[in-house]
Amino acid sequence: MTSPGSAVVHKTKTDLAVDCTKPEFGAGHLVAVSHFGGTTFGNILAGGLIGVGVDAASGANFWYDSPLTVPLGVRTPAPSPQIR
Repeated sequence: MTSPGSAVVHKTKTDLAVDCTKPEFGAGHLVAVSHFGGTTFGNILAGGLIGVGVDAASGANFWYDSPLTVPLGVRTPAPSPQIR
């Protein structure tokens, strides 16, 4: 995608690695940590083990910080054109 941009990410228990590149800049890297949602405990009371199982299978009981900002590396100027 082109910056600035956005993407829809499906929730999961796995951390998300985000890599970004842009001409004339060093690459950027960020690991978005998957957080466990506290509402899952409410689902245990309301929906029992079946509700917890559905949430676990769908990833509904996890979330990522939003928005994510990926810092790019140091700017490296484009090489000057060579005159011949």
